[in-house]
Amino acid sequence: MQKNYYAIIPANVRYDNDLTPNAKLLYGEITALCNERGYCWAGNSYFSDLYKKDKSTIKRWIKQLEDKGYITREVKYKEGGFEIEARWIQLCTGGEVKNTPTPSVKNEPDNNTSFNTTSFNTTSNITTTNTAFQFYEQNFGMMSPHIIEDMNAWVEDFNEQEEIIIQALKIAIDRNKRNWGYTKAILKDWHSKGVKTLSDIEALDNENKAKGSVRNEVVQGSGDQYSNLF
Repeated sequence: MQKNYYAIIPANVRYDNDLTPNAKLLYGEITALCNERGYCWAGNSYFSDLYKKDKSTIKRWIKQLEDKGYITREVKYKEGGFEIEARWIQLCTGGEVKNTPTPSVKNEPDNNTSFNTTSFNTTSNITTTNTAFQFYEQNFGMMSPHIIEDMNAWVEDFNEQEEIIIQALKIAIDRNKRNWGYTKAILKDWHSKGVKTLSDIEALDNENKAKGSVRNEVVQGSGDQYSNLF
């Protein structure tokens, strides 16, 4: 539902060439929501529905605003797990957060993000579990708050199909690249190619294998062509 509060986009935001026009528009929407409670409680789903953009696009706009110091984010996780209970955005003035009331997680359904727990089979040398977060900690080590938030965003981008995140983590292990940066590069590649299921990943893998086979045949054929010269 669209809010009837005034949106404010100050000059430093309007004329910031590092921001995309839509990121500036989003800033205005955040100010409107902050006028209601002193902070913005809406999740990425709210903005995605409002602007008819996917959640990964909303995430990029928010990151632009955060990187430039126009907003800050605070994420609260449910006790004993990695499920997001609430996410708040606050406005900054001169690098400082404006005085705002203490947010409450009650009656704020837009914040809630739940995760499916999908069973899967793994090779014998990889710990089996049922969430990407547990899989990471059991095979990579403790997660920092930054990685937790980042992984939450990727789970959201892949429609909460954690098995896709787990598959990327498995590939990182197989290639002896046990770090989140390498895993995230795999996820970015899959997302850019429209991956939505494990079957899509398998199809991409088969396609790459087929291309590699064709290249080998071309190289071998070229060698045969010139073999009589030696």
